[in-house]
Amino acid sequence: MSNLQNTRSNIDVSLQELVASLTESERRLANAQKLAHIGNWDLDLVNNSLYWSDEIYRIFGLDKQHIPAYETFLNAVHPADRPAWEAHREMVINKGITMNMEHRIVLPDGTIRYVCELGERVVDDKNRPLWLRGTVQDITETKLTSLRVKESENRFRSLVQNGADLIGVLDAYGIYNYVSPTVTPILGYDAESLIGKNAFSFIHPEDASAVSEQYGLIMDKNYLELAPYRFLDNKGNWRWIETKLTNLMNDINIRGIVANSRDITETKEVKDTLKILSLIAKETSNAVIISDTAGNISWVNNAFTRITGYKAEEVKGKKPGSFLQGKDTDATTIRYLRKKIRNCLPFHCEILNYNKMGLPYWIEIHGESIFDANGECTQHFAIQSDITDRKNAEKKVRDSEREYRYLFQQNPMPMWIFDQESLYFLEVNEAAVYHYKYSVEEFQKMRITDIRPSSEISLLEKRIRDWKNSKGIKELSIWKHLKKNGEIIFVEITSHNIDYQGKTAILVLANDVTEKIQLQKKLDRELVLKQREITEAVVDAQEKEKLELGKELHDNVNQILGAAKLYITSARSNKGKTGEMINTSAELLTLAIDEIRKLSKSLAGHDIDTLHLCEAIDNLSEQLMASAPLSISFSRQTFTEDDLSKKLKLNIFRIVQEQFNNIIKHAHASEVFISLERDAAKLSLFIQDNGRGFDSSQTRNGIGINNIYNRASLNDGKVSIESAPGKGCRLMVEFMLHPAL
Repeated sequence: MSNLQNTRSNIDVSLQELVASLTESERRLANAQKLAHIGNWDLDLVNNSLYWSDEIYRIFGLDKQHIPAYETFLNAVHPADRPAWEAHREMVINKGITMNMEHRIVLPDGTIRYVCELGERVVDDKNRPLWLRGTVQDITETKLTSLRVKESENRFRSLVQNGADLIGVLDAYGIYNYVSPTVTPILGYDAESLIGKNAFSFIHPEDASAVSEQYGLIMDKNYLELAPYRFLDNKGNWRWIETKLTNLMNDINIRGIVANSRDITETKEVKDTLKILSLIAKETSNAVIISDTAGNISWVNNAFTRITGYKAEEVKGKKPGSFLQGKDTDATTIRYLRKKIRNCLPFHCEILNYNKMGLPYWIEIHGESIFDANGECTQHFAIQSDITDRKNAEKKVRDSEREYRYLFQQNPMPMWIFDQESLYFLEVNEAAVYHYKYSVEEFQKMRITDIRPSSEISLLEKRIRDWKNSKGIKELSIWKHLKKNGEIIFVEITSHNIDYQGKTAILVLANDVTEKIQLQKKLDRELVLKQREITEAVVDAQEKEKLELGKELHDNVNQILGAAKLYITSARSNKGKTGEMINTSAELLTLAIDEIRKLSKSLAGHDIDTLHLCEAIDNLSEQLMASAPLSISFSRQTFTEDDLSKKLKLNIFRIVQEQFNNIIKHAHASEVFISLERDAAKLSLFIQDNGRGFDSSQTRNGIGINNIYNRASLNDGKVSIESAPGKGCRLMVEFMLHPAL
């Protein structure tokens, strides 16, 4: 029989472990589905009933009150996708194909999301469909990303294949790695035939050196425009080409120099002629200089005199740089101009010059060389535009930005700017990097929500929505932030709406007030401890006073009354009514002595050192039941008190005594249940009666209740009271046990 019981016990334990294991597996599966945005469903085709998991509610935007139904799936499918969805579902049911379909759904709020459905049918032994089982996964983010990439690829392919420009990708030596199909209508070559060939082998010998020199500069730049040059087409003709270079050597998808070229042969001659005519027009507002091959001025227009203060006869035969350039003129720009003019190449730059009065001014120069029919350089001309006002405005902007950046970076408190739409950090100062321990690069990959605890993100997002419709500085309440190491700090935020490089952004200043809050909490704790010391002192004084009063009643009053009893008893030998009266007096004195003993015992309390707490509660219960129609039961099966301090036991006894007084005075109860329980960390006291009760939601400031709370607080106890009219009262006091207790 014993073996059978053991076997059953083992089976029960195994079943419990199996159930626990299954429950844990279900929990893990639910968590995995939630993280992967996957919900599962079962459709009973016979009974037309449907089950779905909790994740389905989130995917379809439904609340938990919504009853699962097949119509919910059907109605949620985007109208444009519904016919294909229904046809696919019928094929799964009738043909037994595996369900695998992507489509759109429309949420109740109108939001459109993409989902992927996978599933299969379940049939009986006669191959009749019984169930459809499957999963739904929210693939919106992945789908939108794929669509954007595809759209970008299609746009790029369309631009490359259908654009008017010739696009090529070259390596560092000018070898073609890719050529767009537009090379055929422009130069007559097949795109594939140019791959692997050097582009410089097709450039006119007179232009190849200059183009090669310019091409070498792109290795240290991101973008460069080449001067027009001649390129050989497949018929042996030289075509004038204009090219813009973009350095994408570090782009893993390109790893080359992208050359965007355009054939300008047909327009170059006309353009050059028109340019010369427009540049030498006397009435132009721009200064025009024509110089010989050595760079000496041969002609200037009236605008040159107006801008520089020099007349034509004063500057003829001189080089412009000899009198226009000064101490702050950039030396690099001067070398650039001299080299271009010496090599008869076009140039474009901005340079600081000085007028006849010695005052500085900024000009923008466009220069060209003029060639004869034999291609020989005969003259140089340059058109100059006064851009001093623009330069001064740019300097003010730079100075303002420099001042802002200095204040921003040197501010001792963390500051940052984040995009109001995407919530990504746009810029952070050094204090933010130092304080939060993230690098600038890490910040730029993060959103403002990444430094907030999850509990505050919804409130933050609501506050940001409010900012969008407001202006000016916002003084906000204290927020919690997260450092890189996970430490939570308290910060006081000041924010301001700004325009940052064309984006609507928010400038934030964060003041760390963690130490201030911790100091305030420390002061609050010290205040509580001080209040506790005061309460403890008051209670100790009361106990001492009660003890002294009890001893006084017992040692003095009791002895006097005892002596009186002896004197009166000795007089009993007298006869007559006097004797009867003396007898009656003796009985009354005896009763008085008993009452005084009870009073002294009540005032002095029980000696917890010699009498156990449970015994003291038993004695108190017996006294109350002897003097009142009250039934008291006391449970202490798991309770031990040998390791408890006298102070704690005395406070527990006083709480019991105080609650008994409350029950007798106010509850009019007939039954009381007391329980003492404890484990290694906690001690619990329960006192419950069947009295008239009261509304525990109403604040009660009675002396008895306050005494209970004060007694409990001396040992870090927590008090809870549950009661209702006609439902009795349940008092629970919990003490956390520490070694000192």
